[in-house]
Amino acid sequence: SASTGPVDGKNSANGNTMMRVGAKYLGAAFKVDGGIEYERKNYYFYGYQKQPEGVVVDRDTIRQTLNRFGVKLGLENTEPNSLIDYKVVTMLNTIKDRYNSSEVDWGTNLQTSLPVTDKVYAIFDADAYVSQRVDMDKTFNRNMFRVKPSFKYVDDLFSLTAGLNVVNETDNGLDVNRTRAFPVVDLDLSPIPGVHIKAGYNGDIVRNTLRSFLSENQWLGSNLLVANTIKNSDIYAGIKGEMEGLNYEAKVAFTSYRNFYFFNNSLSDTTRFSAIYDSGKTNVMTISGEAGYQFGDLFGTSVKTSFYDYGVSNVEEPWHRPSFTFSWFNALTISKKLFITSEFYTLSGIRGVNFQSGEIRKLKPITDLNLKIDYLLTRNFSAFVTINNIFGKEYERYMNYRQQGLNFVGGLSFSF
Repeated sequence: SASTGPVDGKNSANGNTMMRVGAKYLGAAFKVDGGIEYERKNYYFYGYQKQPEGVVVDRDTIRQTLNRFGVKLGLENTEPNSLIDYKVVTMLNTIKDRYNSSEVDWGTNLQTSLPVTDKVYAIFDADAYVSQRVDMDKTFNRNMFRVKPSFKYVDDLFSLTAGLNVVNETDNGLDVNRTRAFPVVDLDLSPIPGVHIKAGYNGDIVRNTLRSFLSENQWLGSNLLVANTIKNSDIYAGIKGEMEGLNYEAKVAFTSYRNFYFFNNSLSDTTRFSAIYDSGKTNVMTISGEAGYQFGDLFGTSVKTSFYDYGVSNVEEPWHRPSFTFSWFNALTISKKLFITSEFYTLSGIRGVNFQSGEIRKLKPITDLNLKIDYLLTRNFSAFVTINNIFGKEYERYMNYRQQGLNFVGGLSFSF
């Protein structure tokens, strides 16, 4: 927690409490793992304009509290000679805020694979999601069911996967009940050992929830419109390889969406954000690349970068979506007990608009550096300290919300 923040002292204070308990059992034929976690976040909507001298903002009117609870249970096959390879995971998540917005979300994912011949496999994946959201005294029931049967051919030169992705979604708030089918094709060609050339085509319905939106942008207001995004087509190609500790991957993708979402400050209250959907076609071109190097157990480093180009239809700009991202991660083992990791990242090309004044702002590029030190006190007990925002830049990821400067977090972990 921090008693003061980057704007108006206590009016930008924040606190975060998280508890997580997990367990795993590994048997000869299967593995069972599960976990329970609880998180509480307390913060304030401090993205308001500077107040005249003598005017005091009532902290109670801008306070937000999120309570999140989750439980997860998984079962996975570990028998190498088993006829059917399977993995099933079920999870229940709830979230509630201070303004009586809440969501209960239950989902189950199934993955199975059955060999037909030595080179052909039958694959069947399925998902089921049932959720209920309450906002402004209205109840929204939103469900999704997905089945994805496919066949995969594998030999030394290439692998080819072909199948169908069938998705049904219902939403009583938006009066939606539709079923879509998307072809799935993936080719992995290996002309020389260690090098893979990949290409493919697929489509899907991307599931959006209150929990997923808040994990991306915590400054969302009440009466939020939550709807799924249709990924009509995703065409991609790339190359991937590894050799002597070095791995790399480069990819280009052309994706067509409908109902693609963006976040921007609300018209009625610029301190809260709304979800804005492009009801027409949104075309996104993504060029990404990553590379990593591992020097034994001593040192590892990796970089990743992505360029995005958005072609929107019924919105002016891809509000608050970056056009460029870059990250650099390093892990150093000093001794058997001391470990140091660092992460540098940057984002740029973010634009936001004040719908009240019509002013469009291009936010300054974001640069951030974080450092974490772990020390193993005993075989089961360790301590860590994380230093965040070493550059001390109070940058804005979302318009009007300056981030906390240099800060640190310490903690302990125990396993048995």
